[in-house]
Amino acid sequence: MTKPPPPDGFTSWLAYAVATMDTRTLNLESLAGDGPEVSREEFQAAADAELAEVEALKRYPAAIAKLRLEQFTDQRVCDEIERMVREAANAAEGKET
Repeated sequence: MTKPPPPDGFTSWLAYAVATMDTRTLNLESLAGDGPEVSREEFQAAADAELAEVEALKRYPAAIAKLRLEQFTDQRVCDEIERMVREAANAAEGKET
């Protein structure tokens, strides 16, 4: 099966799913005491932050391959991976690096 392209304005089907997910049901369950106490905005922000983390992770394989091609030591590769993880975590929290 060929994967169809994501809808216009979205970089992936995951980005589309996050942007269009149902936040109303969770909010109603929260109000009824049947779900976690989270607002629709908090739910959407959390999903957006997790999507940002996933998007940032997509860069790792290419970055690691580039490091290996440049014949960096294993320690240097590990240091660079740690730096990328910190950048991804900061991006997910909305912090500038």
